[in-house]
Amino acid sequence: MTPKVYSIRPSEKVGAAVAILRKNDISQMPVMENGKAIGSVSERWMLDLLSDDNYAKVSMKIVGDVMDEPFPCVSTKTPASAVVGLLKYAPAVLVMRGQEVAGIISKSDLLKATK
Repeated sequence: MTPKVYSIRPSEKVGAAVAILRKNDISQMPVMENGKAIGSVSERWMLDLLSDDNYAKVSMKIVGDVMDEPFPCVSTKTPASAVVGLLKYAPAVLVMRGQEVAGIISKSDLLKATK
């Protein structure tokens, strides 16, 4: 699990989301509003947007208007085997401690864990 979770608000522009992804060398992040995950953005999401339009137009769109579904959420007590199953269908899983986001697990985190 990566404890530092980068996120973006739904009111921000796609260009800002791309900047966060690039700056932090991450491939996905949740869209958060009032402490809750309400959507997600990812490299695949960006490729889907670009297939319909050019980057200049896409970067000015509002994240909340074009975001993907939120990542699945699990508790800090969820077994790794359950998380592996979720990652077959989602690019990341949010780890929750009560109502707070404790971290994020991505497919690349699994690769790092197999060292």
